[in-house]
Amino acid sequence: MFKSEELNKILSEEIALGNEVKEQTSWLPKCNVLVILQNRFSKRYQFENVEFRQVNDGHYWLAEYSSKSKNECLACGFLQKYR
Repeated sequence: MFKSEELNKILSEEIALGNEVKEQTSWLPKCNVLVILQNRFSKRYQFENVEFRQVNDGHYWLAEYSSKSKNECLACGFLQKYR
């Protein structure tokens, strides 16, 4: 889905933990590829080539990870999925 290996790893782990893709689109010029998950991220991820940002804007999403060089974003919604 992403060119960024790191974003693919985060997405794969979130899907494995029960999160779901709510939307796949673009949000130009910042994100050529934007994937929004239904629920909040299950944890904080640390990768060298990925930046985390807490957006917390009800019109958009709660948080996002973006690749530093590939203009791709993985965002999460506001819902909390209890496991």
